[in-house]
Amino acid sequence: MKTAGINARHLEVFLKLMTSRNLGEAADKLSISQPAVSKTIHYLEDELGVVLFTRVKGRLQPTHNAHELMPYVQRAVGQLDIAKDIAYGLKSGSTGQVTIASGAPALTSIVPLAIRRFQDAHPGVKVAIRTEPTSTVINLVSNHEVDLGISVSPLQSTDARLLQKCRTQLLLEEEMVVVMPKGHRLAKQSVVRPTDLRDESIVSLPDDSPNMLHVKAAFQQARVTLNIASSVTNSIGVCALVRENIGLGFINPLQLSTGLFPDIVARPFRPHVVLRTLMYFSAFQPLTPPAEALAECFAEVARGAKTGGKAHH
Repeated sequence: MKTAGINARHLEVFLKLMTSRNLGEAADKLSISQPAVSKTIHYLEDELGVVLFTRVKGRLQPTHNAHELMPYVQRAVGQLDIAKDIAYGLKSGSTGQVTIASGAPALTSIVPLAIRRFQDAHPGVKVAIRTEPTSTVINLVSNHEVDLGISVSPLQSTDARLLQKCRTQLLLEEEMVVVMPKGHRLAKQSVVRPTDLRDESIVSLPDDSPNMLHVKAAFQQARVTLNIASSVTNSIGVCALVRENIGLGFINPLQLSTGLFPDIVARPFRPHVVLRTLMYFSAFQPLTPPAEALAECFAEVARGAKTGGKAHH
């Protein structure tokens, strides 16, 4: 006899048990009996052919299988909750959620401005933001886990199959800058070259970041050693360490456009390194009306920046 398979309720029960102290607490959260929770878990185990919980000294303990399944169930149940919110809000047309993934420079510049503009027009729609490196942004967009991605150009090493699942729109082009404390000797110069940085400590982004790949190539061509004093995951961290005189850094000037770090200054890096900020969409799944409206807000903010608008205005 063929079974009905696993449904959303089974996953919800599993998730509640994983996030509860015991069977009784899970049953209370679900407003069902403890035997009903046990029956659901046994059904799941039978369907999957693996053990999810074992009893240790009278208490249920999740197995390795349960821990491996957990993040996927969290994601599925989370998406279901969002779908429920949207479904119940259809009548009023004023609810819903748009999820974006953004790199650090855009997160402190065009992202807040676009969201403010969007929520002025759509006050009932939530915007959820994930701060991620470019590779993860592309992965999330291609797998339809976020509606929009805002980040820089992909690395050459990015999986071509993921890129084929995305389409892009150019928002901004900026030239890489070197950031330093206001009183630094190089602040007097109009541009900074690798030879100027021969004796300077550098605060680096990850080795595989687009910024650092360009910087390393420029230093190698100039035959100058890159003296990395510290490494951080994003440009916000670079600016924070530069402010504390840990070293100098290489960032997208978008990071400074809101005046978040008033005590550091930026000078153009030479040779020229152009950094492009892109908006990523799914190539196969159309945007929801709220996501489409937010995308237009990003485009409007970017157009304003290109024509001389200031991020803090």
